[in-house]
Amino acid sequence: MIIFCKRFSLNCPEANLSEWEQVIYEEANPAGEVTIGMVRQIY
Repeated sequence: MIIFCKRFSLNCPEANLSEWEQVIYEEANPAGEVTIGMVRQIY
């Protein structure tokens, strides 16, 4: 995108990636822990 803007002399604002940065942060730093159990029934 930057190359395109420079080539055609366009004033392109920088992308706002704050929401994506928040998603990545929350994925890397979970707030809690979940325990998953499996139950098997034998007939």
